[in-house]
Amino acid sequence: MVMRAMRDSAKWVMLLLSIAFVGWLVFDWVQSRQSSAATGPNPVVLTVNGQEIRLAQWTQLLEGRLDIARSQADRPLTDEEARRIRDAAWETMISQVLLEQELNRLSIRISDVEVQEAFRTAPPPDLMGHPAFQTDGSFDYDKYRQFFANPVVDEILLLQIESYYRSILPRQKLAEQIQSSVYVSEDEVWRAYRDRSQTARVRYVTVDPMTDVDMSEIGVSDDEIRSYYGEHRDDYEKPATAIVSIVSLSAAPSAGDTAAAAARSDSLRQLLVAGDAEFEELARSQSSDVATAESGGSLGRFARGDLAGPLGDAAFSIAVGGISEPILSPRGYHLLRVDTRDGDTATASHILIPVQLSDETEDVLFDQLDELEGIALDNDLKTAADSMGVQIREAITLTESTEFVPGAGALGVGVDWAFDPTTIVGDLSQFFENASGFHILELAEVREGGTFDLTEVEASIEELLLQQRRKEAARRMAADALADGAVLADISQSTGWPEQVTQPFTRLEFVPGLGRDTQAMGEAFGLPQGVAGGPADAGETIVLLEVLERSEPSVESFEATKDGIRAQLTLQQQQQQLSQWLQGLREEADVIDLRDRLAQQAQQTNAPFGS
Repeated sequence: MVMRAMRDSAKWVMLLLSIAFVGWLVFDWVQSRQSSAATGPNPVVLTVNGQEIRLAQWTQLLEGRLDIARSQADRPLTDEEARRIRDAAWETMISQVLLEQELNRLSIRISDVEVQEAFRTAPPPDLMGHPAFQTDGSFDYDKYRQFFANPVVDEILLLQIESYYRSILPRQKLAEQIQSSVYVSEDEVWRAYRDRSQTARVRYVTVDPMTDVDMSEIGVSDDEIRSYYGEHRDDYEKPATAIVSIVSLSAAPSAGDTAAAAARSDSLRQLLVAGDAEFEELARSQSSDVATAESGGSLGRFARGDLAGPLGDAAFSIAVGGISEPILSPRGYHLLRVDTRDGDTATASHILIPVQLSDETEDVLFDQLDELEGIALDNDLKTAADSMGVQIREAITLTESTEFVPGAGALGVGVDWAFDPTTIVGDLSQFFENASGFHILELAEVREGGTFDLTEVEASIEELLLQQRRKEAARRMAADALADGAVLADISQSTGWPEQVTQPFTRLEFVPGLGRDTQAMGEAFGLPQGVAGGPADAGETIVLLEVLERSEPSVESFEATKDGIRAQLTLQQQQQQLSQWLQGLREEADVIDLRDRLAQQAQQTNAPFGS
């Protein structure tokens, strides 16, 4: 029976691998050699330290990443989502070229024995999560080995997995070499334990520089402003900007779409209440929550407060085994069934029915998009907006190398268009889609970057220096108040500065009035108990404080947990070291991006150019 189930699952494993290997083997083509000319149908799109990457190779990687994202989202990607995937794939491609170059330079190789051992003991992560290899929710090595011992398994599949190991194991070996110098001392482990376990409770008095300092005694001269500007000129570099007009059309579902989702949810509830359908089967076939649908909608065990809003309220109010009325959340309508409840914890399952555009609403929207674009192409964007009675936002400033567009949200694809060398003033973009809807832009002006003149930043420099002076004055005032040995309560009463008492907190927390990682937080764990200290910087304010209570870390608890803490710190430092090494490799690399040049050539010759 097991092997029959394995054979039935073989096609799904093959499908899984065909998708997964796009990610596993994205770099196999880097070592390929292609003979097309640099200006032919497969031109060079990138060079990394002189190594050429061609358009077909880049397109293969990008399309693979986009296919994976589409399959995971189970819907078309927005233009903004596609842009982010494209940017991430480009950086991944560069990093992988650099890694391959380092592997070759260091002559790191993998033996057949190492491949066989990895295949036996370290299955590919995508396979470990596949249902064909699960028993009671856990990966079953016996099923894994039986499957690949079965003659039905295609030899090509085995060669693909071998190729995966030969691709990934050298990188693992290189990473181990880079991370081998990481050592976490006993003192580091103790400090980490202390920081998360030791607590303090303090009384503090706050001096606010903005309200408690006499501004008549504070001033900044023109010479000081000019001097600061000269010393910090690099801080006043300004990026290139573009001025555009934008028309946005919302892709939000209509009231009718919301009503349709509510009606569908209610009809499913009636089936469940009448006993005409099983909850788990409806969850698998109808729920849009892909994370829970396969398990029959199970949300697992959760505590009171873990589920937000009406969904959480229903989980602790409806009868166990009952089906809730449709509950609206930002994700859609939920039908909730509470399976068990014990005090402040419960287990439950749900069916999620999304509120989404109907075909009719979508058709109306696309008709609007077509009409608006047609009028804009024949005239201009303002004429189109006025004729259709939709809002146009003019003189919107976009900043190069950002993705935020005022009024449209994250729309980096639109920013990229505005600064593309092939875009000229007066051009009209296509419609770009993001989470908020569809947006069309018209370019009015592009302004080059440079350095802000002193006159442009004089006011901000003056305010910055005034803030520093106010804080210095507040520190002197606090020190003077404490100099006579007065207690905090008396200081607060005589000055009017507010006095507060905290709850116990650790070094890692943000504490209102004291901040996080501030001088004040250091004093809370450094001052002797019962002694007033300061003045200490608390971020925006200055404080005087007194330690009321402070716990001491438990040596016994430290001994019981230190191995786990050391493992966590080691992993964090290894990841940090590897990241820094990769960043250094990237900064030193000679990377030439030819995409803009190729796009300009394609535009001049009216030839197509890929992504």
